[in-house]
Amino acid sequence: MCTHNLQSFTEVIADNFPQPIVQKCIVHQVRNSLKYVDEKDKKKITTGHRKVYTAISREEPQSALASFEKVWGEKYDYIVKQWKYNWEELIA
Repeated sequence: MCTHNLQSFTEVIADNFPQPIVQKCIVHQVRNSLKYVDEKDKKKITTGHRKVYTAISREEPQSALASFEKVWGEKYDYIVKQWKYNWEELIA
């Protein structure tokens, strides 16, 4: 099941369906990530971040997120935290 990253969706799904595979919507995750980014940084952020959510293996996005964190982690640490927190459901 794909969710819009709303709070408690995963728990409600798990309570009602045995062994679900839940994936959080990448579009909503990206929108949430960009919510508080300075306008002057948005294009750079999206270009660097695209490698995280367009990767085709399980290893590639982890490496891309680490690279993103090196460049932007200090200024936009909430983006990295948000992706790490939701990681398993984003790469489902």
